[in-house]
Amino acid sequence: MSKSQFDHDAYNDFHQFQIRLLHHIPLNNAEMAAQQEELRLISEYYALRLERITSAKSALDHSMMLTLGLGALIFIFYQCLHAMPGKRQHLVMISLLSISIGLIFFLILSYNTPFSGPNAISPEALSKALELWQIDSAVPLR
Repeated sequence: MSKSQFDHDAYNDFHQFQIRLLHHIPLNNAEMAAQQEELRLISEYYALRLERITSAKSALDHSMMLTLGLGALIFIFYQCLHAMPGKRQHLVMISLLSISIGLIFFLILSYNTPFSGPNAISPEALSKALELWQIDSAVPLR
């Protein structure tokens, strides 16, 4: 996790175990209940493992933090001017509100590009997903 890498060998071994468990046909109700409990625990393990790996990385990059910080400061300043009765203050309020809306559009445009930009999906992630699909579809039972 410190190197932001995923252990594919351990995942593959555990995934093979899950596939074998799915292919097992229970003989009675007790085995069926045990199999269902094991499958529930495995899915919980997958969720916890994914959460641990994704939480090891930073959640927001610098442009997002900068935009959110500027938006928060503008909104606080906007709220301070809210009770001002003058025309000039209202123009300042409207311009600050339009700037914060512009920052929101900047975030939408900046992060609505899944294959480019700061949070781009790399080709390695897609090839790893394809490898996992191939493992699921063609698992030899021993």
